[in-house]
Amino acid sequence: MLAKFVLLALLALVSSETDDALLAKAHNHLAVKLLKQLAAENPSSNVFFSPTSIAAAFGMAYAGARGTSEDELASVLGHNEVGLTDKSRVLAAYKHLQELASSPNVTLEVANMVLAQNNFQITESYRQQLHDIFDAELRSADFTNEGPKVAADVNAWVREKTRGKIEGILEEGPPLDIILLILNAV
Repeated sequence: MLAKFVLLALLALVSSETDDALLAKAHNHLAVKLLKQLAAENPSSNVFFSPTSIAAAFGMAYAGARGTSEDELASVLGHNEVGLTDKSRVLAAYKHLQELASSPNVTLEVANMVLAQNNFQITESYRQQLHDIFDAELRSADFTNEGPKVAADVNAWVREKTRGKIEGILEEGPPLDIILLILNAV
C-alpha cells in the first residue's frame, strides 16, 4: 500500500512540472551539451555564448519546421528528452518565456528578426507564430542581388540591438547565398 502511495506521489510531482519549466530544463541540457562540445574543441580558450539566444533562434526555426526537420530540431533542442512532445505546448511555453523576458520586473532585452529571400514563400501561420510567440520582425531581402546592402543592414541591426557590443556578423562583400536568416540578440 505504501509503495502505491509513493508511486502516486511521484507521478503527481512529475506531472506538476509546467511546460515552461520543462522547456527551461531542455534549454539547460542543450546549453551544457554545447558548452562541453565547445570547451573540448577549444580547451585553452574561454567559451562564451548565450543559451537563451541559441534557444530562441532555434525555437523560431522549430516553429516553421515540419516533418523530419521538426523531429530533428525537437531532438536537438531537448524537447523529447524532457517530455515536451506536443508542438503547440512547446510553442506556448516559448511564448510564455518570451513574455516573462518582456516583463517590467525583468531586465533582459531580447530582439528577434527573420530575413527571408524575396521569392521564398513564408506561410501565414509561420508569420503569425514569429510575431505572436517570438515578437520577431519578418522582413524580405534580396540576398542574391543586394548582398552587401543586406549585410550592412543586418550588421546595423545587430550593432543597435547589442548596443555596440557586437559590430556585425556578416561580411559586406559578395552576394549572400542565404534563403532564410534567423537573428536573435539578447
